[in-house]
Formats: sequence, structure tokens, C-alpha cells
Amino acid sequence: MPASARGRIESVDRVQHAGLSTLLATRLTPENRILSDDATPRKGLELEVADFGPIAEATVELRPLTVFIGPSNTGKSWLAMLIYALHRFMGGALGTGTRRLVLPGRMFDTRTKFASDEAVHRAIDELVKALYRRGAPPGEEIPLANAVAEEMRLALARQAEDLRDEFRRSLGVVEPEELVRRGSEGGATVVLRQDALDLLALRLLGTQAKLDVAIANDARIRKEAVRDDLSYLLSTAYGTDQRDEESRDAGYRDALRVLAEQVLPQVFNPFFRQAFYLPAGRTGVVEAYREIFGGMAETGPTLLPGVLTDFLRRLIEMSPARNGNGGFDEVAGRIEREMLGGGIRVAPSPVAGFPKFGYRPDGWREELPLTNSSSAVSELAPVVLFLRHVVAPGDVLIVEEPEAHLHPAAQVKLTRLLAGTVQAGLRVVMTTHSEWILEALANVVRRSALAGGSSDGKVEQAVALRPSDVGAWLFTGKQSAGSVVAELELDDETGLFPAGYGPVSEALYNEGAGIFNQIQRAKGE
Repeated sequence: MPASARGRIESVDRVQHAGLSTLLATRLTPENRILSDDATPRKGLELEVADFGPIAEATVELRPLTVFIGPSNTGKSWLAMLIYALHRFMGGALGTGTRRLVLPGRMFDTRTKFASDEAVHRAIDELVKALYRRGAPPGEEIPLANAVAEEMRLALARQAEDLRDEFRRSLGVVEPEELVRRGSEGGATVVLRQDALDLLALRLLGTQAKLDVAIANDARIRKEAVRDDLSYLLSTAYGTDQRDEESRDAGYRDALRVLAEQVLPQVFNPFFRQAFYLPAGRTGVVEAYREIFGGMAETGPTLLPGVLTDFLRRLIEMSPARNGNGGFDEVAGRIEREMLGGGIRVAPSPVAGFPKFGYRPDGWREELPLTNSSSAVSELAPVVLFLRHVVAPGDVLIVEEPEAHLHPAAQVKLTRLLAGTVQAGLRVVMTTHSEWILEALANVVRRSALAGGSSDGKVEQAVALRPSDVGAWLFTGKQSAGSVVAELELDDETGLFPAGYGPVSEALYNEGAGIFNQIQRAKGE
């Protein structure tokens, strides 16, 4: 583990928390998305990883569109699955049935008391007075009492093993030790950082895990961010018989939980969002999902990565009816019309509990099973299905190898369409080996410098994202020593992300030129 990371983690309890005051004062609303018109967008969370799986060292800022690129076996999927696990841990378990940001029950158990009852009562009472103080100006900020901050800090810190186990589940790791890079003596670390402040630092030492959490004692929150929900539960708390100690304590604890539900998403934004994972090899999974899931049900728990089992569960729970999430049905339709030449259908299946997926080419009356369709159709079918039936603005879609089975022209079109979903509020993480995807993204970023966007009139080519909205990270290094991850900056001269494809192309050209010269000499002889 880098000495710099180790020093920050060991001193997390002594960090100055002033940077969170502004952070907590910002409410997470659709009007305050990362993709705003503000000329100085708010910096996103940084994820720092050391000695985790195959990764020796990585620091990544998660932007609305984040791309991981590099050779195989360097940890791109590990980092993508780690991001998914963090979203599941913080943003709620799969199938919550709600889009409201609700703190998972395992994360804040109101039955477990850390601060004294008197301290919590006093803190809530002071908060109520501040919330309803007469003559207060609109948008006033009020302090988050120390006792409340400490309660949330301690409640989160005790979830170290839960977070570690979610990593194991999502990545399909059996033993906790497998999360630590082989040969590492200091264990693995996962750190979330905002404005140089370590908000959360998880240390994995073999089977043991320790979680440090930083929540500012002096943080301030906006009244409208907590007022409605908190007043509802406080009416219950104050409406109880104050002589009934158990009932009174329960009311205050419930109020504290509601406060945590409103404050923590602001601290750990953007991880308090629903995330969905489209794994590599999804073509075969979609074609045989019933058999795979049926086998899982018969044999019980499997060693499949959680990202795969969650993907399967989403497929079998999919309904023919569009769920009305909104925002991305048009993109799904464009993929069908412009890339597939037909529609992806979902229908009830004779097999109880499983939907039926098919592909109907344009002009056909009957559908083809996906197993009889081209690999490109099977590869893009999950993208269409998730855009149409699953994801909503504000969610996170993680796509492994979107280029698989696609012609370069199709890779470029899909990249532009996904960039368009980012403009509409979806956050996207991609792992890729494709030069075409990187070049298409480079043009999307460069186009943002044009006044009014593109002038060519083509909708998919008019997509433009600012450099602060797009991030590309290169994974390099030998597997034995662990990979190192560094950001790729757009080259000012070429306008491309320098991912190392140039030397490969040059070597092929030189090889071809050499062969041609040998042929010419042979003819001359």
C-alpha cells in the first residue's frame, strides 16, 4: 500500500472536517445533478484502492461517464465490480421497489445505541428548535449536532464486515483473503475521498476488516433537506407519553434514523444511487438464463459473482410492460432501429416465473429466439432491455466490454448513444479494449468546445460532454506485481486518449511494409 494512502487512513479520526460543511449543505435533487450548467461543476468522489485483488494502486474520480481501459488481467472488472458493491451497500439492496433514497436497514440499526439517550434527545430537541425558529430566512443552514454526527459515524464504522462481505459476494470471492493482492503484506484498502477528506476508509487484513468513517461534527444542513420527513417522525416522538421511557427513546431513535437517511446520501453522493451491472459474456447468459437460474435454484448458493446473479435476477423479474422509468426508451428504440434492424421483445413464457425474450427483424411477423439471432443482437439485447425496463435517470449502469461482437461502426454509434444517456442523467461506467470507443468518446468531449455543439445535424453526433463529465483510466503493469491505474488525459495535438494503441498499429504497418519489400526484392531476383 502506498505510504501516502496508509498515512491518510491511519489519521482518519484526526482529519479536519471543514470541507464537509459545504458538502452537506448541498441537497441531492434532480436540479442539482453533476451535469449542471454551472461553469464550475462540483468535484465527484474519488475512489482510492491499494493492493486490492490484481490492483496495486489506483485513484479514480467517478464521473458521469467513466471508462476503464487496458490489457486483460489488470483489474478493470475488479474495480468495476467494487464500484457496484459500494453502490449496493450504500444505495440499497437489489429489488427495493422504490426510487427514494432510503438508508439500508443493516447500515443504521436504531436498536443499537452508541451515544447516550440524553445526548441524542438534547441534539434532536436543538435541531427541532432550529428547524421551526420563527423569522429564519429561507434556505437557512442549521448545525448538525455533534451527538448526531457521532451516532452516524459509529453506526457506519461497525459495518466493516458487511461491506467486506458485499465485496466478496459481488466479485464471487470465497475467502476474504482473496480480496487482498497476493504478495501484499499490509492488506488491502478502499478509500472514498471528497475534497481531500477521507469520508470512508476500509482496511482488509486477511479475514479482518476495519472501517473508518468521517462525518463532520461541525457540518451544517439545509432545513428543507430534512424538515418534512423529520417533522413527521418527531410528531410521533413528541406525541408519545413522555413518561414512557421506552416509547420516548424509540421515537427519538426513529427521528435520528430519518436524519441519517437525509444526510448520508449527501455525504456519499454519488454512491447513494441504484447501480445495475451488465457483465461480460452476457450473450451466453441471456441465451441460457433460464437454465442457469434454474440450476442455481436447485443447487442453492453458487460461486457465481454477485454481479452475474443480480443480472440473472433482473432478467427473470422483467415484465413485458414498460415500467415507466422514463428517459431512455427512445435510446433503446434507436439501438433497435439503427443497429439491430428489428425489435427486442419480452413476453410471458409457458415456463412459470420466467419471461421470454425474442428478436423480430423489421418486416417479419414472427420472432426469432435470441439463440437463433446474431451475436450482435444477443449482445445488445440486454442493453436495450435495461434501458427500456430497468434504469432511470440518476441510476448507474456498468457495462463490461460494450464493443463485444460489434463492428467498429456499431461500436462508435453505441458509444454516442450511451453518451446521450449520460446527458439525460444516467451515469455510465464502461470497461473496454476498444480503440474505436475511446476515439468516439474523445470526439464527444472535443465537441463540447464548439458553440452550440455539432453543426452536422446528426443527432447522435451532436452529443457533447464536458471534460469534467468524462474520465478515462488506463490499467498497466504485470500481474505478478499488480497493476497501476492512471488517468488518460486528452492529447492536445491528436485530440485522442493515448491508450497505447499507436505502437501496435505502427508495428503492424512496419511488419506489412517489411513483407511488401521482401516480396518486391524476390520479384526482382
